[in-house]
Formats: sequence, structure tokens, C-alpha cells
Amino acid sequence: MALVGLVVAVSGFLALGPSLRALMGEGTRGMLTVQTRDCNITLCNWSGSFVSDDRRLQLAHVETADLAGGTRPGEHVAVIDVDGNIYGAEGSTEWLGDAGATLVGILVITWTIWGWWSSGHSLQVRLWAPRRRARGGRHARPLQ
Repeated sequence: MALVGLVVAVSGFLALGPSLRALMGEGTRGMLTVQTRDCNITLCNWSGSFVSDDRRLQLAHVETADLAGGTRPGEHVAVIDVDGNIYGAEGSTEWLGDAGATLVGILVITWTIWGWWSSGHSLQVRLWAPRRRARGGRHARPLQ
């Protein structure tokens, strides 16, 4: 369980940096020409091509989940590219999910360690424990 928490915390933490930079407006500003929109019950993902405002950076295929829900294929949307991640230029909220994942991962790790420690375990790991033999049985000595 702690391993799952570690994976969630690390992946959330690694994504948190770029999403916070996008929130502050850092990165390369440009336009996303939306080519496809794929939605399920809770969220939509858009893909398309990105061209920076100064036209120095052109990316043929990028994906994002950080656009307004009504964005349709064929539209041109102002976005920010941060290290290859595309965020809406109007202010990204992706950092909330990244911070939440980091926090949940830390809580899972803490809960797992606390539960293990409070049940009386020490930090020693025992790989092999000798089996106890029951008294009596087929190897018992006969009474004299």
C-alpha cells in the first residue's frame, strides 16, 4: 500500500511544477488548433497542433485536458506550453489535481506506516522465522 502511495505522490509532485508555472503564466504562449475532442463522463481531452506566438515553436501533435468544456475541433485557442505540457492561457486549474494527488499519496504512505508501527512492529524485517514444533505428535518421546 505504501508503494502505491509513493507512486501517486511522486507522479503528482512531478506534474505540480509545470502546472504551477502555467498558473503563473510562465511558459511559451501560443495557439492550439484543436483537431480532436474526446470526452467521457467526467472530462474531455483535446489534441491538435501548437504554434507559439513568435512562430519559433511548432508542435504537430499535442494533447491537453485543460480547456473549456465547449471547445470544439477547428477552433483556435490561446494556450501556454510549459515543458511540452499544454495548458489553457486563461488560468490553469491543473495544479489542483496535481497537488491533490501529491497529498493523497503522502496520506496513504503516512497511514500505512502509522498502522504498521502502531501494531507493535519494529523497523526490522524478518525474512525467515523458524517453525515451532507442537508438543506430542509423531516425534514425541515415549514415557518411561
